[in-house]
Parts: sequence; structure tokens; C-alpha cells
Amino acid sequence: MGLEEILKSIDEKVKRQVEEIKKEAQKEEGRILEQAKKRAEQHKERIIKEAKKQIEEEMRRELIKVRREEKKKTLALKTELLSKVFKEAMERFLNSDPKEYLSLMKEAIVESIKEGKQEVLLSPQDKKIIDKNFFKEVEKSIKNKKGGKYEVRFTFDDSIKEKGFIIKGEDMFINATVPTLFSVIKDEEEIEIAKILFG
Repeated sequence: MGLEEILKSIDEKVKRQVEEIKKEAQKEEGRILEQAKKRAEQHKERIIKEAKKQIEEEMRRELIKVRREEKKKTLALKTELLSKVFKEAMERFLNSDPKEYLSLMKEAIVESIKEGKQEVLLSPQDKKIIDKNFFKEVEKSIKNKKGGKYEVRFTFDDSIKEKGFIIKGEDMFINATVPTLFSVIKDEEEIEIAKILFG
């Protein structure tokens, strides 16, 4: 075999080896690209999953916030309606028939009086509907209903700005002005009235 043929043989061998190396490199490149694609896909899916989770969490927080605001608004509206109902009831009571009003007042005074000395302070607003008979009737009802020793003095007091009365005794103080009574009724009955109004 001549030198030329040997060189040609070596050259072909080298070319084959280069071709094989190229093919191997292409295979390896394809494998690396495939792995890179897989990793990129996994990374993309993880980012999407995290973003989705974050969005859902944000939406959940926003929904809670909206519901809380709605509850606040609803509660404020219910409170406002309840206040209106009690205010209207008080207005109706204040504008009710004077005889009925005095009858309720008399009953309340008689129930509130205890033994001993007491002063019933009356609102000047009630002066025009209260006559001397009212005091006699109250004293008579106290004696008939309670007996015992009672000393009751009635006074119209300018410091009482609302209709109703205040009773002062040695160990007692009862504020039975109309707004105070309605405030107590509101505190005691608010839940029941709310059930009636709002179900």
C-alpha cells in the first residue's frame, strides 16, 4: 500500500470519526435540549401554579374584605332602622292620649315608691296635663297597694328637660324620664325586636 493510499485511508477514517463525533454531539445536544425543555416546562408550571395560588389567595382575601364590609353596612343599616323604630315608638308614646300617659305614669310611680321619705321630681313639660287630683290618686294608690309608712313629696323640677319623672329617696334614685325608659326597653328588647324586623 502506497503512501497516498495510507493517507487516503487515514483521511477517511478521520472523516468517519468526525462524522460519528458530530452524530454523538447532535444526540447529546438533543438530549440536553430535551432536558432543558423539561426543566423549563417544570419551572413554568411551578411559576404558574404559584401565581395561581397567589391570585386565589388574593381573591379570597378580597372576598372576605367585601363580605366584612357588606356585614358592616348591613349591621349599620339594621342599627339605624332599630333606632328609628324606637324613636318613632317614643314619639307616639309622648304624643299619646294624656289620660293614658298619666295613667301609665301613676302606675310607674306607685310601683317605684319604697318605704320612707321620697321626692318625686316631675318634668315641667307635664305641668299642663297634671292636676291636683293626680297627686291625690297616686298617694291613695300607694296606701291601698303598699300600706306601710310612706312620705312622698311632688315637685316640678326645671332641671328635668324630658317628660317623665325622677324619684329620689334616702337609698334610691330612679330615673323614669321617657328617653331613659325607652333606652332601657331598647337594651332589653332589641334582640327580640330585631328578630321580628329582620327574621
